[in-house]
Amino acid sequence: MPPPNPVIYYYPSSGLDAQLVTIDLGEILSDLQMTPIRSAIDAMSYQGRFYRTNLNGRMKIRVLLERFTDRALVRKLYSLQSHLERGGLIGICENQNKAWAAYLNEGMGNSGQTVLETGGNVFYNQTAALEALDEVVIQSSNPEVKREWNDVNLRVAATDTSITLSDALIHNYKQDPVLIRFHGFWPIMRLPADQLGRPIVTHDHRISYTLDLTLEEDVAALAAASTLFPGQLLQDGDGPAGFGQTIDKTVDTSGTTPMFPPFGH
Repeated sequence: MPPPNPVIYYYPSSGLDAQLVTIDLGEILSDLQMTPIRSAIDAMSYQGRFYRTNLNGRMKIRVLLERFTDRALVRKLYSLQSHLERGGLIGICENQNKAWAAYLNEGMGNSGQTVLETGGNVFYNQTAALEALDEVVIQSSNPEVKREWNDVNLRVAATDTSITLSDALIHNYKQDPVLIRFHGFWPIMRLPADQLGRPIVTHDHRISYTLDLTLEEDVAALAAASTLFPGQLLQDGDGPAGFGQTIDKTVDTSGTTPMFPPFGH
């Protein structure tokens, strides 16, 4: 069993030479800050009543790993920045053993439910599992984007598809697909445009280094990934596997971002 270190997952290329790269950060994160983002339009009637139209929502996170000295890790993060700057997608998890996320089966996201049926973990680490009392997040897709935090009542093994919560769901989730994930696992993230031109790794006279990485959740990409089944993606430890499936390729072929050219590798 690998140590519970935070990891970053990404596919630097798609197609014949596709392979999952795992960056083990080597120590517990110094901090991880979350900022909810919601785009909406407010209107007011003549009587003074407010109306809100929700357009979309997502979460922004800031990942901090301070004063590490591993130069090999620095090189890996420099290479990662190039991938991010070009619009590439990554996953990040605070504990590589718990990189578990799955999509609820249709009709499972109803208020009052405690036992949820899913299609199983579809992401990077097929040996990931959850222990009792591990916190999870349940979230729906845009434009609804409801979220709630809960914890697991029973262990969820790597191959399990059923998950039992300690408390019943409080929301009715009407916008499919609905994702349930380990609270410290962010399966599909991207670098926002306002972070371009800013280094993700800084240093103190090249003696110690700090990772300061701001990422935004790609909710449309998360919706596109709901078509995947466990084991379909190239997984941790897989070598180049022909035209293996990657997150970026899944999104490029889903039709979720037709206004922009697909991310090139």
